[in-house]
Amino acid sequence: MAGKTFQSLKLSWTFYVDYSCENDSETGRTKLIVPDFATTSIRDIKHAIQDAIRAPVCDQQLFYQGQPITDDDMPLTRLYFRQGDCFRLQFLAVADIPGMSELLDVLKLSAQEIVEKLHRQLPDIETRL
Repeated sequence: MAGKTFQSLKLSWTFYVDYSCENDSETGRTKLIVPDFATTSIRDIKHAIQDAIRAPVCDQQLFYQGQPITDDDMPLTRLYFRQGDCFRLQFLAVADIPGMSELLDVLKLSAQEIVEKLHRQLPDIETRL
Protein backbone atom coordinates (compact mmCIF):
# COMPACT_ATOMS: atom_id res chain seq x y z
CA MET A 1 0.00 0.00 0.00
CA ALA A 2 2.95 2.29 -0.46
CA GLY A 3 2.01 5.68 -1.83
CA LYS A 4 -1.64 5.50 -0.69
CA THR A 5 -3.03 8.07 1.72
CA PHE A 6 -6.08 7.69 3.95
CA GLN A 7 -8.04 10.05 1.68
CA SER A 8 -7.37 7.92 -1.40
CA LEU A 9 -8.45 4.65 0.21
CA LYS A 10 -12.06 3.66 -0.27
CA LEU A 11 -13.14 1.97 2.92
CA SER A 12 -16.64 0.54 3.11
CA TRP A 13 -18.25 0.95 6.50
CA THR A 14 -20.99 -0.94 8.29
CA PHE A 15 -23.22 0.71 10.85
CA TYR A 16 -26.70 0.41 12.34
CA VAL A 17 -29.69 2.70 12.68
CA ASP A 18 -32.14 2.17 15.53
CA TYR A 19 -35.34 3.88 14.49
CA SER A 20 -38.79 4.74 15.74
CA CYS A 21 -41.76 6.04 13.78
CA GLU A 22 -44.02 8.28 15.85
CA ASN A 23 -47.10 7.82 13.63
CA ASP A 24 -47.45 4.05 13.85
CA SER A 25 -45.18 3.30 16.84
CA GLU A 26 -42.94 1.15 14.63
CA THR A 27 -39.45 0.55 15.96
CA GLY A 28 -36.58 -1.42 14.55
CA ARG A 29 -32.96 -1.64 13.55
CA THR A 30 -31.49 -1.59 10.08
CA LYS A 31 -27.96 -2.25 8.93
CA LEU A 32 -26.39 0.05 6.35
CA ILE A 33 -23.11 -0.14 4.49
CA VAL A 34 -21.51 2.95 2.98
CA PRO A 35 -19.10 2.32 0.11
CA ASP A 36 -16.63 5.11 0.92
CA PHE A 37 -16.45 6.22 4.54
CA ALA A 38 -14.08 9.12 3.85
CA THR A 39 -16.51 10.92 1.51
CA THR A 40 -19.87 9.97 3.05
CA SER A 41 -21.90 12.83 4.54
CA ILE A 42 -24.88 12.85 6.87
CA ARG A 43 -27.02 13.70 3.82
CA ASP A 44 -25.81 10.47 2.16
CA ILE A 45 -26.73 8.55 5.31
CA LYS A 46 -30.21 10.09 5.36
CA HIS A 47 -30.80 9.09 1.73
CA ALA A 48 -29.63 5.55 2.47
CA ILE A 49 -32.04 5.44 5.43
CA GLN A 50 -34.87 6.71 3.19
CA ASP A 51 -34.16 3.92 0.71
CA ALA A 52 -33.94 1.28 3.45
CA ILE A 53 -36.98 2.07 5.62
CA ARG A 54 -38.93 4.72 3.63
CA ALA A 55 -38.41 7.48 6.21
CA PRO A 56 -38.41 10.74 4.21
CA VAL A 57 -35.13 12.65 4.43
CA CYS A 58 -36.96 15.87 5.31
CA ASP A 59 -38.64 14.15 8.29
CA GLN A 60 -35.59 12.46 9.81
CA GLN A 61 -34.22 13.48 13.19
CA LEU A 62 -30.85 11.76 13.48
CA PHE A 63 -28.88 11.36 16.72
CA TYR A 64 -25.40 10.05 17.48
CA GLN A 65 -24.25 9.38 21.04
CA GLY A 66 -27.41 11.10 22.30
CA GLN A 67 -26.73 14.34 20.43
CA PRO A 68 -28.84 15.61 17.50
CA ILE A 69 -27.08 15.86 14.17
CA THR A 70 -28.16 19.04 12.41
CA ASP A 71 -25.51 19.52 9.71
CA ASP A 72 -26.41 17.37 6.69
CA ASP A 73 -23.15 18.30 4.95
CA MET A 74 -20.97 17.02 7.79
CA PRO A 75 -18.78 14.05 6.81
CA LEU A 76 -18.89 10.94 8.99
CA THR A 77 -15.18 11.38 9.68
CA ARG A 78 -16.01 14.46 11.83
CA LEU A 79 -18.14 12.32 14.15
CA TYR A 80 -15.31 9.97 15.07
CA PHE A 81 -17.69 7.28 13.94
CA ARG A 82 -16.44 3.73 14.52
CA GLN A 83 -17.17 0.50 12.67
CA GLY A 84 -20.42 -0.96 14.04
CA ASP A 85 -21.57 2.27 15.74
CA CYS A 86 -25.26 3.09 15.82
CA PHE A 87 -27.34 6.12 14.89
CA ARG A 88 -30.71 6.77 16.51
CA LEU A 89 -33.48 7.98 14.21
CA GLN A 90 -36.91 9.43 14.87
CA PHE A 91 -39.41 10.22 12.13
CA LEU A 92 -43.12 10.93 11.85
CA ALA A 93 -44.35 8.62 9.11
CA VAL A 94 -43.32 6.22 6.38
CA ALA A 95 -43.75 7.51 2.83
CA ASP A 96 -43.78 5.86 -0.59
CA ILE A 97 -41.06 8.09 -2.08
CA PRO A 98 -40.62 6.09 -5.32
CA GLY A 99 -44.39 6.07 -5.87
CA MET A 100 -44.63 9.81 -5.27
CA SER A 101 -41.71 10.41 -7.63
CA GLU A 102 -43.51 8.51 -10.39
CA LEU A 103 -46.67 10.55 -9.85
CA LEU A 104 -44.70 13.80 -9.91
CA ASP A 105 -43.06 12.77 -13.19
CA VAL A 106 -46.52 12.18 -14.71
CA LEU A 107 -47.70 15.58 -13.47
CA LYS A 108 -44.61 17.32 -14.87
CA LEU A 109 -45.11 15.66 -18.26
CA SER A 110 -48.79 16.66 -18.30
CA ALA A 111 -47.94 20.24 -17.40
CA GLN A 112 -45.32 20.38 -20.15
CA GLU A 113 -47.87 19.10 -22.71
CA ILE A 114 -50.34 21.79 -21.65
CA VAL A 115 -47.68 24.49 -21.98
CA GLU A 116 -46.75 23.25 -25.45
CA LYS A 117 -50.41 23.11 -26.59
CA LEU A 118 -50.90 26.70 -25.48
CA HIS A 119 -47.79 27.72 -27.42
CA ARG A 120 -46.33 29.06 -24.19
CA GLN A 121 -49.15 31.65 -23.92
CA LEU A 122 -51.55 31.94 -21.04
CA PRO A 123 -55.20 31.77 -22.13
CA ASP A 124 -57.41 34.85 -21.73
CA ILE A 125 -59.65 34.24 -18.78
CA GLU A 126 -62.30 36.76 -17.88
CA THR A 127 -63.23 36.93 -14.28
CA ARG A 128 -66.80 37.68 -13.47
CA LEU A 129 -67.74 39.05 -10.12
